[in-house]
Amino acid sequence: MRGADPRLGRWFDLVAEVLRQPLTEVPYPELNAELTATFDAFATGLHAVDATGEYMLHPLPARLTMARLEELRQVADLAPLAHWYGVTRSPLPQSAGRVPSGIADRSRVAEWRGVSRTYGVTEQLCIPLHVCGRERRDLIVARPDGDFSDGDLAFAARLQPVLVGLERQAAELARWQQRRESAADGNGRPAVEEARLTGRELTVLHLLAEGLTAAAIGRRLAISTRTVHKHLEHVYAKFGTGDRLTTVLRAQQAGLVP
Repeated sequence: MRGADPRLGRWFDLVAEVLRQPLTEVPYPELNAELTATFDAFATGLHAVDATGEYMLHPLPARLTMARLEELRQVADLAPLAHWYGVTRSPLPQSAGRVPSGIADRSRVAEWRGVSRTYGVTEQLCIPLHVCGRERRDLIVARPDGDFSDGDLAFAARLQPVLVGLERQAAELARWQQRRESAADGNGRPAVEEARLTGRELTVLHLLAEGLTAAAIGRRLAISTRTVHKHLEHVYAKFGTGDRLTTVLRAQQAGLVP
């Protein structure tokens, strides 16, 4: 397709590979490596704030953890993006260089830059994954100099629902797996292996068994209703069924759903 961003192809291949197997944990090391290449970044990481405090997961390079960057954490409230999301509560990607001075005071930003440049993370691009009250989870892409371009921000906005969808997929499948860990057939093999369902098909089946409509499943997994119907077609074909009730009953008999 003329004019298509070549980075889309790499992400398409990566996500396709990730979804080949049941996804119970998001492969953040692989995603962070691709984010680094996609945005010509020096550092990436999953930044989280919850009831236990603030922390960084799966950082690249590995030495850039919140525990080691105590100096940077002490001035974290000076970071432009901290002010941006604190004031706007926006769920959209944003770069530090685009935060207006009316939100992030120039003198405070200058202090932040003085400290953050030491670690090569002065210019940051944030991709929110989960925002709920004070709790939040963001992917942070950073480099020492040069704000991210309009194209970078637009690409991040296109990438965001894919990353959110992967998180939701993994959470739903992990929840299912916890419930069905002990379910196995007579040979001691998990029933999911016998059904030959992909990770996404299994997640859709599980939500179908909970009574969700195709539209509701799409909203839960951040995919289109049309895509949900495609997954259901594949599930029906593998079970040899043609409707929701028969499929759920057969899946229950196979030990795939409660």
